[in-house]
Amino acid sequence: MNETMIKTNEVLLKDCNKWLYFANPYRLISAEHLDEVAPALHEMERLVKVNEWYAAGFLSYEAASAFDPALQTRASSALQTARFVCAPRQALVAPLSAKR
Repeated sequence: MNETMIKTNEVLLKDCNKWLYFANPYRLISAEHLDEVAPALHEMERLVKVNEWYAAGFLSYEAASAFDPALQTRASSALQTARFVCAPRQALVAPLSAKR
């Protein structure tokens, strides 16, 4: 069996019927605390616009309070609130075959 593993600082996203693979990031943007979420997103947006890079990553459920204090969530120390890679461009990859 030949399996491909996604490594640290790589992102694999499904967009409709295609998979987009982001690797070899120029920058890694992350936020561990709520007060870091908005600045991290602004920095990511700036880098994408200025350099014509792509960004891929996630915002956790717990990041909601960074946008509206009325949205209270439980604190989670197991996961960052935001993590994005800024990469040159995404590559299209073949669909992953289902395990038999």
